[in-house]
Amino acid sequence: MSASSTIPAQQPPAQKSVVGKRSSPWIVAPVADLPLIVATPLLVWCGLSLAQRIWTAGQITSFALIWAIGHHLPGLMRAYGDRALFQRFKLRFLLAPLLLVAVGVYASVTQSNAILLGVGFWGLWHYLMQSYGFFRIYDSKMRSVAPLTCWLDQAMCLIWFLGALILTDNGLFGDLNRFYKAGGPVISPQAIIWLQQAMIAALCTVTFLFAGNAIWRSIHGDPPSPVKLALMAITFGFYWYCLATVSNLLVSYALFELFHDVQYLTIVWSFNARRAEKDAGAGAFTRYLFRKRRGLIAGYLGLIILYGCLNYGTRQWVDGPLQKVLLGLFVASTVLHYYYDGFIWKLRETDTRKSLGLADEVSSRSKSLGFAVKWTLAAVPLCGLAWLAVRETQHPEFGIEKHDALVATLPRCVFARRNRGIALAAMGDLETAEAEFRRALDLNPHYFEIHYDLGTVLLRKGDKNAASTEFQLTLNHDRRHLEANYNLGVLNLERGRYREALPLFEMAVRLAPRRAEIQSSLGSALFMAHRNRDAIASFRRALELNPNLIETHGSLAEALVAVNDVAGAESHYRKAVELQPDSAIVHFNLGVFLDQQQKLDAAIDSYRRSLKIDPKSGTVWNNLGVALAKQNKLKLGVDAFQKAVELDPKNTSAIQNLEQAKELLQGSK
Repeated sequence: MSASSTIPAQQPPAQKSVVGKRSSPWIVAPVADLPLIVATPLLVWCGLSLAQRIWTAGQITSFALIWAIGHHLPGLMRAYGDRALFQRFKLRFLLAPLLLVAVGVYASVTQSNAILLGVGFWGLWHYLMQSYGFFRIYDSKMRSVAPLTCWLDQAMCLIWFLGALILTDNGLFGDLNRFYKAGGPVISPQAIIWLQQAMIAALCTVTFLFAGNAIWRSIHGDPPSPVKLALMAITFGFYWYCLATVSNLLVSYALFELFHDVQYLTIVWSFNARRAEKDAGAGAFTRYLFRKRRGLIAGYLGLIILYGCLNYGTRQWVDGPLQKVLLGLFVASTVLHYYYDGFIWKLRETDTRKSLGLADEVSSRSKSLGFAVKWTLAAVPLCGLAWLAVRETQHPEFGIEKHDALVATLPRCVFARRNRGIALAAMGDLETAEAEFRRALDLNPHYFEIHYDLGTVLLRKGDKNAASTEFQLTLNHDRRHLEANYNLGVLNLERGRYREALPLFEMAVRLAPRRAEIQSSLGSALFMAHRNRDAIASFRRALELNPNLIETHGSLAEALVAVNDVAGAESHYRKAVELQPDSAIVHFNLGVFLDQQQKLDAAIDSYRRSLKIDPKSGTVWNNLGVALAKQNKLKLGVDAFQKAVELDPKNTSAIQNLEQAKELLQGSK
């Protein structure tokens, strides 16, 4: 008997494993991720290299600060514009601004270096945690989410960012310099060496473990994202490049800050664009601004620039205590940005993952430390900063011994030597300051700011030719250096080289249009070039900026005489006397003017006032004698001429006037 055959039951098609599915490895798309997230340093470096040909380091930093402050806005918009998020963290969003605004204003008004040091370290944490977030997003795209991988990614961020601060001269200088300004005690060079050795050991260990884990995971079918590995190498390399090789700390800051800002603004746009499309709870403003329309990107960037320009405008156009208070608000904005970003973008949150296009069932981290544990750990640095803040009030001075310690610890750090040179110059030790600046130039001959510093020391020593050379070397590196243009212009003006001085003053005026003394010097160069009307306009502009410039009143009076505005000239000569009645020279200048206008009684009175202040001026005695002789007061004139000759036996004019006056006096008898 044969077994009956049956038709096998049809099996349902096999279900594809969701976990094994690979999504796009990009956050947005290659055309956006590569220039705006991964290879951004190349874009930033090229842009700033071009900018340095046009703008000064200070102007470049101001530009970077616009973006640095402006990029806080998207986080604030989400914190207070996302209804669900606001309700969830309502207490934090209401109380944190009150506390941090108070801290920010206090730090700005008192210039507390301890608080600013703390803000700087929080900023470093913010940098490395943003980098860590990008690494985890790219790995999550590849579903490489093992807890050990997550921890090693964070350890790599921590060790490579801290390593740059501790193992590069410039990074370590920045931290030690701020620490000493905050009243911190001097740290021995040997202690720094031990710290650096420990950091090298930690860096090698963490990197070895990271590489080993990546190889192990790859062998077992769970490789890390290649985009993450590329971004990791670029981020750490660029941060080290900024600290180790860039010769200007302001430009160094601008380079990495712009890299950070471009990354941040890109991912926030991508995040909100997805929310605007799929999340009805995103809010009307978010749904409108972040629609997928190219024109709205300009609006998004425009709002960010506008917010950043509030800080720029405060620095440029507000003075005094009000400026410090307003700048304190931007310190608070910075700290709020660091604080809010620590919890409103967490990848383990379901809503955050959905808006980044990540699968919800994939966990990006093991359960984090509890809130209480975090704040317990944070208490240690907070107590340290509080201790520094108290010390700063008790030890506000930054003595030369701290500069000596910085140089001893970092003998090849240009910034340490430059700052020591500046401190020595301020103490009046010009010889040692000059030697320190020359050592700094041996370390980096292209750091043009030191040429300027050396020039100022040489100028104070009276070596004007050498000072001119150093100022010119500064301008060879940066033709828009404000003080070098101004000082070299003044030196050329003193030598009568007004044609060489004019373009220098014109550049200085463009760079600092509100500096009254620069406007006045430009006027003097224009007057020497016989451009009297232009000179008058420049002198008037200088006096609008600062009505108390005594020499400018005198210079304007001379220019007004040249265009036959006698009444205007007299008013400015008298204004100079009013501003400085105890100055012999201003009384003398008024006397000369009145003498020329044949107002002899008034001229004689001015000469006598000048001599009352400085009775040893042979020139004034001579002019007084001439005025008296014009009034036929020959006896008094002879006495004045004799006094002039006694004070200055080589004054040929006084000698001739004395002989003529004696002859006239004899003839009158």
